[in-house]
Amino acid sequence: MSEFFSHSPQLILPTAARRPVPALPGWFLQRQQSASDAGGSCVLLGESEGENFEDLLAAWCLNLGRRSGVRAVVLDDQRDPGICAVTLDRMFADGLRPDAAIGHFSSPVARQAAQRYAAQGVPFFAPGSSTDDLAQVPGAPVFQTFARDSGQIAVLCGALRGAGRAVVLGQPANAGAALLSALRAEKPCPLAGYSSFPQVPAGQIAGNPLVLLGSKEYAAEALAALPVQAQPSAVYLSDDSLNAAAVRQQAVRLDCPVYIAALSRPRQQTCLLGFSADSIEHDAARLLGRQPGPYFLTAWMAVYLALRGLKQGCRTPGQMLQSLQGRSWQTVYGPLFFDDCGRAEGFSWELRRVA
Repeated sequence: MSEFFSHSPQLILPTAARRPVPALPGWFLQRQQSASDAGGSCVLLGESEGENFEDLLAAWCLNLGRRSGVRAVVLDDQRDPGICAVTLDRMFADGLRPDAAIGHFSSPVARQAAQRYAAQGVPFFAPGSSTDDLAQVPGAPVFQTFARDSGQIAVLCGALRGAGRAVVLGQPANAGAALLSALRAEKPCPLAGYSSFPQVPAGQIAGNPLVLLGSKEYAAEALAALPVQAQPSAVYLSDDSLNAAAVRQQAVRLDCPVYIAALSRPRQQTCLLGFSADSIEHDAARLLGRQPGPYFLTAWMAVYLALRGLKQGCRTPGQMLQSLQGRSWQTVYGPLFFDDCGRAEGFSWELRRVA
C-alpha cells in the first residue's frame, strides 16, 4: 500500500493511548532517509516510548550502513498487549504487511504480537522478551534472540537458598508478575510476595533479602520508597534494571549490596557476529547520548539477522529459520545456535553487582 512507499518511516500510533506516544528522533529520520529504498524490503520496529524504543531505533540505524535498501515502519505498542493486538489488527486490515518485525520487548505484548504475525506469516524477532512460552512450536514465526526466564529464576534461586525469609515484589500486569509466580514455584526459601511496598507488613524487609521483579521504573520507585530503617540484607533486581540510571541512583544510597540479573558475557568474547561489541556500543552511545540499555546488543543482533535473511530472499518464517540454522553464531554471550522453535540457545545468566 501507499503508506509503505515512502523514504520517510511511518509511525503507526494506537487509536487510544495510555502512555506517552513516542517521537522519532532526528538521527533516526536522517539515517533512514539516506539509506532507504522505496522498492526494498520493509521491516516493522515495534515498541513503546522509552529507552528500549530508542535502543531499538539505534540498533536499526547502526545496521543500515551494512544493509541499505530497506525501510522501516515504526509501531507504538504502548507496552499493552490489548492495545498492541488492536493496532496490529488495524494495520493488517489496512493492507500493511511488513516483510519482518522486530521488537515488542514486554513479554505479555510479545505474546500477543506473535499471534498476529503468525496469522500473517511475518517473521518476528523478539530481542527483549525472556518468557519461556514465547517460542515453543517448531516452525513458528518467532525468533527469540534473548535468554529465557527459567535461567533468570535459577540464578535468583541460587542467591536466595538458605535465607530465612525473602520479600519479593512482582509488578502487576508485567513480566514481573510471571517471574514472581515462577520464583514461588521453585521455593528457594520462605517467600513473602507482594505487588507494592504499601502491602508489605512493617518489619518484614529489615535484614532479609528483597527481590524486585518488573520494569526499571518499577524497581526505581520501589527502591525510592524503601524506608531507611528497613534495610534489607541484599537487593536482587530482574534484568530490565540493568544500566538504568534511576535504579543506580537509588541503589547507591542503600547500605546493602544490590544485584541485577544479566546475561553473562565471558571476558574472552568481544565480538558480536563478527563485529566489535565495544565499537557497536560506543556508536550507540554517541547516537543516544547515554549508555545503551540491557537489550541493545540483542536488538542489534536481531536487526542484523533479520536484514541478513531478507537480503538472502527470506520472506517466510520457514525460510528465515533455515537462514539461521546450521551454524553457530559467535557473540559476546558465547556461541549461539537456533533450535527448531526459533529460540537462540547458548545464553547464560549471572547476578551483576551494581552497588
